[in-house]
Amino acid sequence: MPVISKALLILAAVVVSWLAVDSYLSTRAELKTLRDDNKELSRQLKANQQQHNAESAVGQQGLAYSQQGTANQEKTKIEIRTQIIKEPCAGQSVPDASAGRLWKLATETRDAVLSGDARKFDGVTPAAAPGE
Repeated sequence: MPVISKALLILAAVVVSWLAVDSYLSTRAELKTLRDDNKELSRQLKANQQQHNAESAVGQQGLAYSQQGTANQEKTKIEIRTQIIKEPCAGQSVPDASAGRLWKLATETRDAVLSGDARKFDGVTPAAAPGE
């Protein structure tokens, strides 16, 4: 009986050792996979951050151009209003409200002419328009 018990103990020790080694090797392989995945995710994150920074810089530049354009438009609008207010045929200066309405009418007319919708704006049908 003691020989069988020793053999069973040796067999149990071998099985337990084999399971421990197998578990260690499996854990080591999973750890390597996790490290590789972590490196790939870090690389992707860095690339995404660089792309975001580049897009952000382009966006900031576009915003600056837009603000410059708006400032230039506002400056032109003020100059034209000043010219309308000081128009010599008015006899007196035109109130801001009237100058604003005149500016709006001029802008709408210009936009209609530039877009080709002048006939619609004036109520002229294409059949009645000269030159066509």
